[in-house]
Amino acid sequence: MSTLAIEYLKNVSSKNKKGDPEVFDMSIDVNVTLKKNNDILKNSFREKLSYNNLKSKFELKQQENNFKSNLVQEITQDILIYLNSI
Repeated sequence: MSTLAIEYLKNVSSKNKKGDPEVFDMSIDVNVTLKKNNDILKNSFREKLSYNNLKSKFELKQQENNFKSNLVQEITQDILIYLNSI
């Protein structure tokens, strides 16, 4: 038995005087539960970054997609290292 729970969050961490977003936080949390023999192993992984808003919403969306992809790659590496260690 194994389970994997993934949570993606994007929040506004800073606004300007008008109330428009200036800085965003993006994070990916992954909780892994594995059953090895009669033991249940649990571990959590988190990657997070902050980035500035852009005037162009198209460029912002492209940047966010790149950031999300990078976070997924980093978490994947962390999980693989963990799995190799057990």
